[in-house]
Amino acid sequence: GSEELAAVREALEEAQLKAAASEELEGLRVDLAGAEEAKAEALAAAEAAREELSEARASIEQAQVEVKSQKEELEALQGRMSEVEEEKASALAAVRAMEKELAGSREDAETSATAALEAEEQLDALKARVEDAEKGRAAAEASASRGSEEL
Repeated sequence: GSEELAAVREALEEAQLKAAASEELEGLRVDLAGAEEAKAEALAAAEAAREELSEARASIEQAQVEVKSQKEELEALQGRMSEVEEEKASALAAVRAMEKELAGSREDAETSATAALEAEEQLDALKARVEDAEKGRAAAEASASRGSEEL
């Protein structure tokens, strides 16, 4: 009887060890599943961060293109402003020459004066466009700067 009792005890202990090992194995399986889920979430978050970074880079590139375009437009407007300044100076010189040569011909002098006034109006309009372009360029540069800071 005592041998049978010892065998039963041994079998019981072995069964308890197997049950504990099974429980531990199941716990490890649950932990592994949780770790795999966390890994998948981390990979998804990394991909989302890559996409955000890519969008931020595209936004910065777009802002840089806008800044370049504003600078080119500003340079073109400044060039045109110089041309109008020259046209104005030329028209005023013509008015003075006509006033000297044709003191009696008032109608010709009035025509030249009108041309000078029109040139001055064009110059004023161009100056306003230059100011607008400078404001646009400053805004685009500020946008590019903010985009860089976001990175």
